Amino acid sequence: MHFDLDQCCRGSGTDINEQRDQRRAWQRRLNDDIQRLALELIVNLFRDVIYHLNYEHRVFHSEEFLKTRQPTEKPFYKKVLETQIFHSFLKDRLNKKADSFTRMELHTRSETQKKKMTLEIPRRPTMQEIQARRASSVTENRLSRRLGTSLPNLQEDLTIGCRKTQSSPGQGCLTRHLNLRLSFYYGELLHQLGKAITSVQNEDSALLARFYYLRGFINMLCSRRLDALSDFQNLYKTDTAILPAQLVPWLVASLHRDEQQQAQKRPDLRRLLVKVKMDNEKPLIQTNDHVRKFELPRHHLHEDAFVRCVQECWNR
Repeated sequence: MHFDLDQCCRGSGTDINEQRDQRRAWQRRLNDDIQRLALELIVNLFRDVIYHLNYEHRVFHSEEFLKTRQPTEKPFYKKVLETQIFHSFLKDRLNKKADSFTRMELHTRSETQKKKMTLEIPRRPTMQEIQARRASSVTENRLSRRLGTSLPNLQEDLTIGCRKTQSSPGQGCLTRHLNLRLSFYYGELLHQLGKAITSVQNEDSALLARFYYLRGFINMLCSRRLDALSDFQNLYKTDTAILPAQLVPWLVASLHRDEQQQAQKRPDLRRLLVKVKMDNEKPLIQTNDHVRKFELPRHHLHEDAFVRCVQECWNR
């Protein structure tokens, strides 16, 4: 711990500059060792914190973490958990920051811990996904009753086509026939969706948004990109929760030059293009600094709040 004691068993030179360089190098190595040991101590103290985090809801289960500590260690951890430094530490862990702690934790991780971290835990659906499933199931039931009598039986046609392919060499004719049937199916589906949109125009905005959503995807499958963008643009007026936020920029980027010129002539699409351009200019990574400690509810909860509470109590 002292340079003179470290050098007492070694021969010393007469050059003072060389002595200074040796002292600086020794001091640098000592500082690096102290920092490494201190970091390793912190990693060993708080390694298990990551097992008590819920990344989706940004919740830290402090009570569960304290239960895993030794009784003599709990007073120390209780004081540390209330400090601002530990709160900043939690933010970095929830943001999955690749800092010195993360690198040291990975470097010193045992085989058992590696196996524990590689176990795949099936992800539970979020509240938005649950609500979207309920809404889509209702929409599909309503839409199937309206379209069931007019849409072709594609499953039967596909089965017949497969049988003919095995017995007949005329693959090209069958492919063209199938393409015609698909074109007819998409055209009829767009027609029926247009009628459904007209019928519920001023009645049910949630159902109207689902129809716009479906028609937008069908238009995209038919390479009618401008019509698809127009349908997705209508979701801003009806229900932004189901807006395909990642698909719209991709559609805008895939527009041909003539399609871009046509879009500039349509006010609704021009606004959408401007919005997509502004969103692309924003920073891609926005740090979420929100951290909460999980607490059991002390009163009755509604269904959505109860589901959220159940999701928060799991560690992911």
